[in-house]
This record gives sequence, structure tokens and C-alpha cells, in this order.
Amino acid sequence: MLFQRAADLTGRRLTDFIISSVQAAAEEAIRTHQVLELTAREMEAFLAAVRNPPAPNERLRAAARRHRVITAQ
Repeated sequence: MLFQRAADLTGRRLTDFIISSVQAAAEEAIRTHQVLELTAREMEAFLAAVRNPPAPNERLRAAARRHRVITAQ
């Protein structure tokens, strides 16, 4: 069996080998989806928006008012 051979080669029991392999794959999958990769152009646009955010529009101001009312209750 392929997995047993790999476990034997690494000096681990089959169960330990499978658990560590699945754990490594899970951590990589999570890491891949948590990292946001931007091009240089996208990074500049993001930083420009952070440095100079637009003024809040009426819709955002209304949401803030609703939030204050809800949290004050």
C-alpha cells in the first residue's frame, strides 16, 4: 500500500503519517485562502483609498444612525 510505504520510509505509524499529512494539507488550504494577493497596481489603489478615504455618503450615515439606535437599546 502506498501510504504504508510512505509511513515506513518516514519512520512513522500509518495513522500518524496520515494525520500529519492531512493536517499539513488543511493548513496549506487555509493559508492559501487567507492570504490576499494584490498586483502592484491593486496595492497602490488600496493604499490610496486607505490614505484618502471618500467622505461618507447618505446611505452610510443612515446605517450609522440605525446602528446607534440599535446599540442604545
